[in-house]
Amino acid sequence: MGTFQTSTGERLTKAEINANIEETKLVLNSENEDKQYCWSCGTSQDRLTWSHIISVNKCQNDGRTEIAWHKGNMQRECLSLCHLQTEVRNISHHANYRYKKTYIENYYKNEPKSTTK
Repeated sequence: MGTFQTSTGERLTKAEINANIEETKLVLNSENEDKQYCWSCGTSQDRLTWSHIISVNKCQNDGRTEIAWHKGNMQRECLSLCHLQTEVRNISHHANYRYKKTYIENYYKNEPKSTTK
């Protein structure tokens, strides 16, 4: 199985990445016990999940794997609507759109230079 690079050059396996993501989810669950609702639409009537603003796949492919478990990259969303909309980047009507938009802009603004030798 392959490894994925972080912005510091460290290489991690998919299992290590997943473990880091799960650890971050535990921290977020603890820190956000009082926020049992979708941060995008406000519903508490649907199953909730932690959604990535920048996908895990994109982070891995860009050599910035550590962003996959960055707390700011994860938002609590309802699974049946807002999470699916985030997956296809249809987020302009989300209540937390400005936060997501700024996070995405900063991600691309701070994109590391190519490390191709």
